[in-house]
Amino acid sequence: MGTYSIKVLSHNSWFQLAACSAIFSGALLVYDFILQHPVPSLPIPPASGPTANTAPNSYTNLHPDDLRAKAQAGDSNAALQLAVFYYNGQGVTKDYREAFRFSKQAADAGNVIGELNVGIHYENGLGVTRDYVQAAAWYQKSADADYPPGEIALGYLYQRGVGVSQDYAQAMQLYQKAAAANSPRAFAAVGWFYEHGLGVSFDATQALDWYRKGVSHGDTYAQAMLDQLQSVMGSINFNPSNGVSTDNPQAAELRVKAIAGDSQSAFYLGRLYYRGEGVPQDYGQAFKWAAKSAQEGNTSGQGSLAMMYEKGEGTAADLYQAAAWYSRGADGGDTYSQNKIGAMYASGKGAPQDYGVAMKWFQKAAASNDASAENNVAWLYEHGLGVPIDVDEAVIWYQKAAARGDSDAQGNLKRLGR
Repeated sequence: MGTYSIKVLSHNSWFQLAACSAIFSGALLVYDFILQHPVPSLPIPPASGPTANTAPNSYTNLHPDDLRAKAQAGDSNAALQLAVFYYNGQGVTKDYREAFRFSKQAADAGNVIGELNVGIHYENGLGVTRDYVQAAAWYQKSADADYPPGEIALGYLYQRGVGVSQDYAQAMQLYQKAAAANSPRAFAAVGWFYEHGLGVSFDATQALDWYRKGVSHGDTYAQAMLDQLQSVMGSINFNPSNGVSTDNPQAAELRVKAIAGDSQSAFYLGRLYYRGEGVPQDYGQAFKWAAKSAQEGNTSGQGSLAMMYEKGEGTAADLYQAAAWYSRGADGGDTYSQNKIGAMYASGKGAPQDYGVAMKWFQKAAASNDASAENNVAWLYEHGLGVPIDVDEAVIWYQKAAARGDSDAQGNLKRLGR
């Protein structure tokens, strides 16, 4: 009652870096807040705020009143240390507004760390109304001064499209600039972009290299990402015998992402194996990846898995399993699954024959302009199945389907002399 077609859905595969974690020798000022940005499969590490290597180490031991006096005299480093005290509640009552005020004083004096601090306050709404545009503006000032944490923070906004237009290429450029200054977290960022093909072409080898650079500079997050990618790639066995080689980057990329839990990539990979596109046709592999995608809730994967159960491809034929998976895909809005479960109710194969239920599902799929479903709606109207006979209504639906190129509908119109 219809042909199989796959709707390709966009998928945003991205990760959100905790910004501003570069460690400088002689570091004095650090904001120890945590940015709550989830990272798939890994806990986000604490994000260190700005650091300073220009003020005397003795500033950490000064009384807040002494720091306040120095700050009032125009000492921006004293203002920064005082901001940290207020942020952490060290020797003073914790007060984000005061922390912001003293960071702003340093920033207005041209202190790049103060500029970064102010951006952090604006981005996270700490002592000031959250304002991503202001955050971007202050991060830009810090980045313009070639301060790596400022470059990372700004790159993070471009990565997310927060306060600025999303631009992976610009984010990558900023991360690479910070990496050139040996900022550990920047190595992890560049590696992650290569792993997920953001702003650059997917390249697992480059990703591994950048993660290793981060590890060599002591970044624990780079170590975690390195371990994860090596684990994934170790299970891939890149060689022609399993259909995935370094000469087939699309399949390799999909396999990496699918193993990491990306259900849409699992669906796409299953489709490649089913069709034999760029890999040897292998229904067993197609079934495996369709099942993974389906079990992770992907409605397109559910439709694919149901189809393979229905046809007995890559697995033993099982109409009841097919109906179960078509139902799940249909409930999730997958047009193909809606049309197919309708067909099973109409035929009584895999589901109790019920033309009323069949019509419901055909109409849902037809509402999404599925030509096969439109032809099926017309067939039920023409023959009075689940609805009163209405040939004129049938013709209207046949014409819709025929206009979309459905050959069955075109044949039915010809049979009716229309």
